[in-house]
Amino acid sequence: QALLAVSIFSAFFVFASQARTLAKPRTILLALTVLLAGGAADLAAFNLDPLRQVSQFTQMGVVVFIILLLIEAGRSASAYTYMRATNDVLRKMARKDSLTGLHNRTAYEEAVQKLRQSGAVEQMALAVLDIDGLKAVNDGMGHQAGDRLISAGAGCINKTLGRAGIVYRIGGDEFVALFTGVPPERLKDLLQELEGAVQAFNESGALFVLSLSAGCAVGTGQEDYDALFRRADQAMYRQKEEKRRKTVRTARTGCAGDAGNAGDTGETKDFLPQAP
Repeated sequence: QALLAVSIFSAFFVFASQARTLAKPRTILLALTVLLAGGAADLAAFNLDPLRQVSQFTQMGVVVFIILLLIEAGRSASAYTYMRATNDVLRKMARKDSLTGLHNRTAYEEAVQKLRQSGAVEQMALAVLDIDGLKAVNDGMGHQAGDRLISAGAGCINKTLGRAGIVYRIGGDEFVALFTGVPPERLKDLLQELEGAVQAFNESGALFVLSLSAGCAVGTGQEDYDALFRRADQAMYRQKEEKRRKTVRTARTGCAGDAGNAGDTGETKDFLPQAP
């Protein structure tokens, strides 16, 4: 009996000495204390009256011990659920652009990696867009005005192209919209809607004129994603170069896809309003 008592109290003090290293020691320590106290009470009662049944206090200690462990398990489960929800929010935030609310470059690179692995490029189309004159706005009106210009461009792009695809901000003034199963005719309609959105913004009395250069490409099934992106990117830069050669800077769009699309033939068409 003396050995049992020494063992019980030794276990208690060993646990107490290590409790600080546990993540949630208090409830477990309390549960063990109750259990050990019940055993110690039965041991003391047995010493006073050897004929007495000695399991009463131990049974009570076990019941309280189990209840406290269940409480701790519930707390741990709640903490785990909260942690998972928090991690999900953080993961989403890590893939969102803080200025525009669009998907950021991290999300874009993950999407491109999945496309490369799946080989579904022939079913997709993409548009590459660039805000014209951002550096001039930053230099002349300050970076806050430049941020407003970026936000305005992102809003117009997402309001139109984002209804049929996913829009990413991949650089300071660069955007990419990815589409799956969108035919070239629908893509041209979306670009016309983008024109209307930009025009509406410029007629709203903003301090600066929003102008975009854009190029698009439709998958042919005979190229990988990088080749598809290059076609759209080159079409966009052709529009920029053409605007530089004009006295009146006009934002235009070019589509590269089959032989009849504007990007491959070098044709362009006005689809965004004039910039100063």
